[in-house]
Amino acid sequence: MPVSPSGREVSDRDLVSRAAAGDTDAFGAIFERYQHVVYRFARAMTGLAHAAEDITQETFIVLIRELPRYAPERSSLSTYLYGIARNLSRDRARRERRFLALDAVEPRSPASPQAGDPFERIADAQMDAAVRDALATLPARFREAVILHGGSPSPQDAGLRHPRAGTG
Repeated sequence: MPVSPSGREVSDRDLVSRAAAGDTDAFGAIFERYQHVVYRFARAMTGLAHAAEDITQETFIVLIRELPRYAPERSSLSTYLYGIARNLSRDRARRERRFLALDAVEPRSPASPQAGDPFERIADAQMDAAVRDALATLPARFREAVILHGGSPSPQDAGLRHPRAGTG
């Protein structure tokens, strides 16, 4: 992270004003600070790594053009970048006539054991698939809200439980 001469981290507002004035180092600092955030969001929205890479690049190209119009008092820079990435993701989906490929997204199930009972792992995988299928049925704006909140919920996050073998 870029730091000021006093040793404190340079704010987004300062970086934006410097980048808008043509400071390429300031724009580079913005890119370094936010590229991973934008990529993760685009990856979750599209389900495709190559599409997320394209959208991330396009997001920062749009930002270069739009920097003079960005108003930091209206929203944070991250919110502004999410909006650009969301619009680019939607445009891409319209162009390609494709929906979110949720099968390409790895299920998030941190509570699931990696080793242990194979039946439990199968049950967890089936529940993860059911949650992804349910997420796929949501309208895009609700799917976006879930993704922005933290990605596909695990069955435990969604409040879903499945019976274990031998329990009744």
